[in-house]
Parts: sequence; structure tokens; C-alpha cells
Amino acid sequence: MIFNYLKVEKPFSFSENIKAHSVELGYHYEALVDPLVFEIDAFPIKDGCHLNCKFQYSISLPCARCLEDVKLTGVTNFTVELKQKVGGVPAVVEEEDESDTQDFDEIFLEDELFETKTLVDEQLIFLLPERALCKDDCKGICPICGKNRNQEECDCQVEIDPRWSPLSKISR
Repeated sequence: MIFNYLKVEKPFSFSENIKAHSVELGYHYEALVDPLVFEIDAFPIKDGCHLNCKFQYSISLPCARCLEDVKLTGVTNFTVELKQKVGGVPAVVEEEDESDTQDFDEIFLEDELFETKTLVDEQLIFLLPERALCKDDCKGICPICGKNRNQEECDCQVEIDPRWSPLSKISR
């Protein structure tokens, strides 16, 4: 949904149905996001608006070892302030007080319009683990025959690099 954050004159709430889509995570790696409802409470502030956001998510991504689908679900709440950037710099630059602990992000924008789905995608990237595993003791894929070692055993013998052979002489 395209949202004009500078036209928020009084508090209001709205929700957006976001279709199933994928989030690119880099290195030809993506997460598949199920449809979700993005709920937003908007409040006017100087040079922008304050958003309280919430959504429930269900994401599928490949296991880092065996490439089977891993399903992650949860609910997230976050707060963000959208502020206008004028001439390439923030419109309001305030001294940061060390005792001030703000629990929201500030996004400075040059345009008046903002795509709310970008907030969902950015939040999902923060929520995803660096390496998703289907289970803690996932055995992964055999590097020789390619079988999923969680589903079937293989008789492949992994050859040890001869440069590491002196380590085998060390007693345990």
C-alpha cells in the first residue's frame, strides 16, 4: 500500500493484506512468506508520522544443511518514525541524549509516499535466523552422493585431505 506519511493529521489505524511473496536474502537465497495482515496505528509528529506496527508471519526457507523446508512462525510488534529528508539531510537533526533510550527506528525519506510492504520485508529480514535448521541434529546432504542423510544412510567414505593426516597421530 502506498502511504503518504506527511498527510497524517490525526491518529488513525489501518490494515493491509499482503499477498504471499518471497524476500531475497542474498546469494540466490530467499524466504517464502505466506499471506499476512499488516496492522498499523499512525500518529502525526513534526515532519512525519509515528507508526506502531504488528503482523503475524509464517515463513518457509531452506535448511542450511539438508535444504528441506523449514517453517518459522511468530508475531512481531515494532515502532518506526517516518520523517522527511530535505536536500539530502534529515529535516530535524537532534542531539542524541545518552539517557534517551528510544525503542523505535527513524526512517528519513525524500518522497512523500512510502510503500508499507517494505517495512514488513525489512522486519522479516531482522527476524530470520542466520542459519535455519530443520532440526538441531540435522545430518545434512552427503557431499559425495548427494543423499539427504536424515532420510537414508549412505556408504560413502569421505576422503581426508592428506595435509591433515598428522593430526590423526594425536591421541585423544
